[in-house]
Amino acid sequence: MQVDEVRRWFGSKGFDLHVEQRDMSDELPRLAPSARNAYWVDLVSRRTGDVVARSYGSGPSPTLAIVATEQRWLAEQDGAGAVSGTTYVDKAAE
Repeated sequence: MQVDEVRRWFGSKGFDLHVEQRDMSDELPRLAPSARNAYWVDLVSRRTGDVVARSYGSGPSPTLAIVATEQRWLAEQDGAGAVSGTTYVDKAAE
């Protein structure tokens, strides 16, 4: 399953992924594409257990939230977005 591969991939970078349903409507601009997403992914340090990046990725389902987190990392950290799309969820859905 792709989610397991993404989790292992982040694990090799020193992170665990914590996914939870979270209402972020008060923290995001009302018209932000991610404002309607229900699931959010935190990057957690495997070494310390601390949250390194809260709400790093999001999606309408836990699976899409995890894959969108990978797409964000690829685009922003590695400079190599894997697929086209307007949002990271669009990229994940592809």
